[in-house]
Amino acid sequence: MTVRSKGNTSPEEVQAMHLLGSFIKYRRETLNDVGLAEHGHHSRAGFILDTTTFEDGSRAWISEKSLANIENGQNMPSLPTLYRLATALQMSPEDLFSAAAAAFILPKDKAKEEMKKYMPGSDFSAADDADDEDWD
Repeated sequence: MTVRSKGNTSPEEVQAMHLLGSFIKYRRETLNDVGLAEHGHHSRAGFILDTTTFEDGSRAWISEKSLANIENGQNMPSLPTLYRLATALQMSPEDLFSAAAAAFILPKDKAKEEMKKYMPGSDFSAADDADDEDWD
């Protein structure tokens, strides 16, 4: 189950969902796995198709629309979805949970600094430029 950023969601929670979504999108778009690059992982559909086999044998782990809603800050992923996203994003669940916690607990500038720790080889500045309204 996901939480929508509409309705009773506070402005701070909406901002945190946008920040987390931008982080997930940036991480997906910058994956370095050669196999994923060959199959067009930069698209959401390609990413989902190339990351659908998990330890428990499940395949249909997320829809393209759900991933888009998460990346656009419209939905907050559930814990099981965050766990599977971590696996698909080639990072530990602990790191993704820490990034999510930073988005919701820390002020925006400090949250962005914390999230940069989980972006190997990147200073996350491209995300700043690409999604300026989410980062101001």
